[in-house]
Amino acid sequence: MIRSTLRTITGRRGSFRGGGLVILAGIFLVIVVLLVVNELRPVRNPSIGGQPMLDGVGGVVWALGIVIGILVGALAGSYDVAQGTMRYLVLTGVGRVRLYAARTIALVAAIGLLLLPALAIGIVAVLVLPSDPNDEVTAGELADVVWTAVVWPLVFALIAMGIGSVLRSNGVAIAISLLFAFAASPLLTLLEAWNETIGDLMLLPALDRVTGGGSSLAIPVAALAVFGWVAVPWLLGLARHLRDEY
Repeated sequence: MIRSTLRTITGRRGSFRGGGLVILAGIFLVIVVLLVVNELRPVRNPSIGGQPMLDGVGGVVWALGIVIGILVGALAGSYDVAQGTMRYLVLTGVGRVRLYAARTIALVAAIGLLLLPALAIGIVAVLVLPSDPNDEVTAGELADVVWTAVVWPLVFALIAMGIGSVLRSNGVAIAISLLFAFAASPLLTLLEAWNETIGDLMLLPALDRVTGGGSSLAIPVAALAVFGWVAVPWLLGLARHLRDEY
């Protein structure tokens, strides 16, 4: 079940394959820009690889990964119902909880597969392309960037899957998920002005803390907050999935 669901997610050309190509294109753009800048100003910008490349790769995979992850996650939640194929999955006799769990696991694997090629090429560029000794990258810095670039898209993809499962409409699910990520979540951080602790428990500060940010919140508490933000839409999606007639 997980394997077939994963094939379904990764087989969507517009969201998964196209999204993966967009992220790869972003990595190659970073490489080209750093090559050009080094050629034009070799003294001021002596490094192509190393820290400048790591910063560029991490930023591209993080930003584009969130957007593409939301698209993939929202479609993972809504596509089968919107296309009318959910009734046939239910008729196979597989339990609904198992179907939903398989979709979740397949989505996690799909996000990993989505980001893997870009991260692999980016890491090779960081390590292989010439860099100044002052811009050398440590294993810890490399691990931090990979962790951040994977966790943020994965969290937003799982939230989008829950939203898609609730709304059951591809376009609406994508729109609401993007609105939550880029409008509602930043606005919620303004609660910090009212109460710092509550502000730190909002999704963006908590995610930032989990991935090495400077919040004063304890990491286990931040991780629990992130889990809660993912669990609420996921559970709402499961409830809708269990209740609906297809």
